[in-house]
Amino acid sequence: MRRAIVIFVCSSCATNPEAPTSHAQLTASVEARASRAQPGFVSYGAPYHKWTISFAAREGCGETAIASVEINTLASITDVPLGTIPIRTTETTINALPSAYVRFMGGTVISGNVTIETASTGFVSGELTSQLMINGTPTDVSGSFGAPICGE
Repeated sequence: MRRAIVIFVCSSCATNPEAPTSHAQLTASVEARASRAQPGFVSYGAPYHKWTISFAAREGCGETAIASVEINTLASITDVPLGTIPIRTTETTINALPSAYVRFMGGTVISGNVTIETASTGFVSGELTSQLMINGTPTDVSGSFGAPICGE
C-alpha cells in the first residue's frame, strides 16, 4: 500500500511585516488603497522621533508612497501620539510637539490636522484633513488610514 503525502503551502498565511492588511482612502488620489506606519528618527536641528504614515497603491512595507504624513515627537518619546496633531507648514521647522507634516505631489502645506484614533501593538489608525497648494491650486488632501506597523 502506497501513501501519498500532500504538502499545502499558503504564501498569504505567512506572518511577516508584509502580511497584515491595511486600508486607506485619500481624496486627492483614488490610487491610494493601502497604508503602512514606520517608526524612525530624524534631525531638524535637533533629534526627533518620527512616525511616517504612507499611503500607497498596494500593500507592503516597501511600496512607493503616493502621499505620506510624518508625525514628530521628542527623540525620547517613541510611542505614537494619540489625538489631533496640527500639521506644520514647513517641513524642518518644528515649533511645538507633537507636530506633523504632509507630503503629496510636491505641494506646499497650507493647513491641516492628522488625528490618531488608535495605536496598538502593530497597528495605527486615524484620519488626515489637510489643504496643500499644488500647482498653484489649493487642494484638499484628506482621508483615513488603518496602517500595520513595518519594522516591529
